[in-house]
Amino acid sequence: MEYENGYVYELMDKGGPTKVTEPYFKEAVDEMMRARTLCAKANAVLPDDPSYVGYLEELFGRKLDDVRILTPFTCDFGNRVTFGKGVFINHSAILSASGGIEFEDGVMAAPGLRIATINHDMYDRHTTYTYGKVLVKKNA
Repeated sequence: MEYENGYVYELMDKGGPTKVTEPYFKEAVDEMMRARTLCAKANAVLPDDPSYVGYLEELFGRKLDDVRILTPFTCDFGNRVTFGKGVFINHSAILSASGGIEFEDGVMAAPGLRIATINHDMYDRHTTYTYGKVLVKKNA
């Protein structure tokens, strides 16, 4: 069966389920690898070298002039995270963002932030996933 580009994200937006064994899931795997690679590159730059921001801008597909993210930082789906203005994410954050994460204006995240938007099926843990979007409200 042929699947349109973006089909896996439509399923994620609906809460799933998705099956990793289906051909449509390759698009998600490709994004996870892209995101992990860009995070690794950003984390490999010394913290006093602002060039790491370029890797994060590529990860999220936008300029981060109004967003500050300290490394180390991990995100598996950069295309599923959005930021309002004036967002600050302190070091050691991990975003498991397949279900979508939105940070509204003025959000400040403490060191070690962990957000997971994916769940594994109780009986089919390694192949079936469900999702929920996380919204972090203004000035949280």
